[in-house]
Amino acid sequence: MATFIILSNNQSLLDKYVVEFCRKHDIDTLDIVALQTETASIGIEDIRRLQQKLFLKPLKSQQKLIIIPDAQKLTVEAQNSLLKTLEEPPEATFIFLTSANVESFLPTIISRCQIVTLESKQTELTSEDEVIYETIFAQLFASGVGEKLALAQKVGDKKDEVVMWLEKAILILRMRMLDAAAESTNNGDSIQWATVLDAFLKTYNIIKTTNVNVRLAVEHLFLGM
Repeated sequence: MATFIILSNNQSLLDKYVVEFCRKHDIDTLDIVALQTETASIGIEDIRRLQQKLFLKPLKSQQKLIIIPDAQKLTVEAQNSLLKTLEEPPEATFIFLTSANVESFLPTIISRCQIVTLESKQTELTSEDEVIYETIFAQLFASGVGEKLALAQKVGDKKDEVVMWLEKAILILRMRMLDAAAESTNNGDSIQWATVLDAFLKTYNIIKTTNVNVRLAVEHLFLGM
């Protein structure tokens, strides 16, 4: 049938897309198979186990859906093994490779997939957000190691939630940098906000596009302030 690389770092968006796709193609939940692995990478043995299920007929539907979550974890060997399946896909089967980025895939994999990018809604700030983040920034500048680690714990360790938290922080930091830059007497303040903004942007990009430990990344960011 067809293979898709679904790009998103938002699990709820991915779940919604799968539900809508299955509804559109009349795929019953019994005919959705997701690769299960608890290892840091997806190896060739994982793909071989999955391939055993690929050619089974759907149970209740006319078609079935195979999902490889966090497909950026596929090793080169696993991708090469999967490539044989993509070249001769089983009948009545859709394959989803979900990932936060496309850079980790071999060109031969990408060339055989349709790319679907799921965009999150634009982050919006409230006046309450500004007060909360201003307080957090003040604490980060004045706190010791223990308090910074405690603040990192409050941010959380769920990727989707931390990405959203950082998006709001980045918006506020950018506003503060522009405000300081507008004041000719506050050039030092502008540089300080720009430095902090740069650190937040780097951490945001790392968390959004890799499998880094989210809590450790936030702790490293806070300890560097």
